[in-house]
Amino acid sequence: MRHIVLEARDIAGVDGECPYTRIIQTLNRSIAASDSLTPLEIEVVTKMVNDLPSLRRRSSDGDGDRKALVLFADGYGQLAKNLCLALAQMSIDICMVSDLDELSSSEKPEHLDASLVVVGSDVLQSQVAIRAINSYLSKIREMRGIRPPVVLATEASLSFEQRLCATQLGSVRIFRSDDDPRMIRDMLTTITAEAKLAGSKVLLIDDSPTDAYRATTYMRAAGLLVEHVYAPEDTLDAIRNFGPDLIVMDYHMPVVNGDTLAALIRQDPEMTMPIIFLSSETDSEKQLLALSHGADGFVLKPLQEGAFIKAITSMINRAKAIDRRMRRDPLTQLLNHGQTVESVKRVIAEKRGGALAIIDIDHFKSVNDTYGHPVGDRVLIKMADVLTASLRDTDTVGRMGGEEFAVLLPDTTTEAARVVLERIRKCFMVIKHEVEGSGFSCTFSCGIADLSSGLNEAFRQADEALYLAKHSGRNQVIIAEPSV
Repeated sequence: MRHIVLEARDIAGVDGECPYTRIIQTLNRSIAASDSLTPLEIEVVTKMVNDLPSLRRRSSDGDGDRKALVLFADGYGQLAKNLCLALAQMSIDICMVSDLDELSSSEKPEHLDASLVVVGSDVLQSQVAIRAINSYLSKIREMRGIRPPVVLATEASLSFEQRLCATQLGSVRIFRSDDDPRMIRDMLTTITAEAKLAGSKVLLIDDSPTDAYRATTYMRAAGLLVEHVYAPEDTLDAIRNFGPDLIVMDYHMPVVNGDTLAALIRQDPEMTMPIIFLSSETDSEKQLLALSHGADGFVLKPLQEGAFIKAITSMINRAKAIDRRMRRDPLTQLLNHGQTVESVKRVIAEKRGGALAIIDIDHFKSVNDTYGHPVGDRVLIKMADVLTASLRDTDTVGRMGGEEFAVLLPDTTTEAARVVLERIRKCFMVIKHEVEGSGFSCTFSCGIADLSSGLNEAFRQADEALYLAKHSGRNQVIIAEPSV
């Protein structure tokens, strides 16, 4: 084990501060402090070492944290250019190229990082251009293991022959003049989410050490973070603490079978993550009966790595897509109003305590009036990005409507929450929002309340504190006075 840690330490510094390097630093200190570890310490260290491959992948895999970037091939139709201008107004980075021949040999990061290619339908008239795009897409696949899809913008309906020609470009999405550019933005969101599969969380519930070891090995090799519990009675605590994107459970277990445990999990309306059963049961009728209790899939034992990982990948991607459509604000991809309130309800019901912050961007109406709503949308997206990047995985961020956001910080005092929101406020106020060669900055006001007074009272107090912040100068964070 010492050898593994020391070897991993030697390469830990290349990516800067990340979960991987922090674990390496912790392990290194433990080993330096003592040549002998207690059984409990060995168990903790072993778990950390087992997490290293997936964390290393997360810290080094460019697709994991890559911001969506669109490569635009100019000169093949005005609609494609108009589409890219609309995407740029949604804060999506656009890289324009006029010479397709340069792409296949280019080493520029902006060329190699593209998540999507946009080109006009006039490209179908040039086999030379099609070959150049194909050469570029093949190069991306060789380097990153993925082939970006192509959006083909067309003013007129395409004939069967034209569509047949378009299939040479691989995965193609047709964009027509009456289509909404937000459809392409949502497509980019899906692509980015699927690229972030590495680092997704899977909760494994299996009482068999042998079967669990095999499943865990396969999943960690695919870059997934795995939490394993042996006893079904530990499931609910594990879900709350770990927050899995997917649950994989053995169907036949002592105390309670998988179907019963799935039904128990589904009693909580917030626990909507997919559930996959592992079993040697081949009777299709029994499988369907088991699935009727709330699970989403059946994988037969003994596990076959390829099929197992494909099933997991499909489930996670589908669940994330549904989550975005049903639970998320379309513009910012934060939780919508209803889901934010439900999250606050759940934390209060669990008696965990915490703080609720309500944020409102100052003078936002003047931003829309002065620069237009597309620019205002970019400010909202940036606000969402700053909040998401600045908070813990256990915190919840939602858009309540308009320019108002909510932040739920479980297990946090109002004073600690104030420190966090002050840091975020200072970060947001120095951001320059670019408009036609110039830029402007925005600030926000924030009110914070303790959750101990209950749902309605917490929102009321936070709103009152926000009102006070707004009417006493703005650009500040105020904690609500506790009710008497």
